[in-house]
Amino acid sequence: MYSMSETTLPDVAKNINVFCKKCDTERYFKVIAHTSATSAKLKCEVCGCSQKYSLDKPKSATAKVRKPSAKATAAKEKSASTWLTMKEQYKGPEAIPYLMSQEFKNQQSLLHPSFGVGFVTKSHAYKIEVLFAEGLKELMHAKK
Repeated sequence: MYSMSETTLPDVAKNINVFCKKCDTERYFKVIAHTSATSAKLKCEVCGCSQKYSLDKPKSATAKVRKPSAKATAAKEKSASTWLTMKEQYKGPEAIPYLMSQEFKNQQSLLHPSFGVGFVTKSHAYKIEVLFAEGLKELMHAKK
């Protein structure tokens, strides 16, 4: 069987095992011709259909890393400082463990298993907006 991750094309007249689009299964194909340095024309041994075969493109060693925009960075810093201020000023009871079935009200603190301590900034019928150190999140609540 010929692997799709090979770096060179199979020789002309060689049989390789590839997925046949017409048969909808893996079949042996005969390599008819090389159409370029990275592709070849194949013919299915069972149904006789032709299809193109291409080598996988090598992965780029220098993948682009996206930098957050200045606006996003500023918003994150602002929410983090607001969270710190709320934490310092909070005088209410200890943070309640977050459960979707629990009902929360504005200004309550909660403890989320992934996001940590957060403060409810807005409470709606079935969702709440909670400010965590990493930013504002919308969560479900009062779900019976």
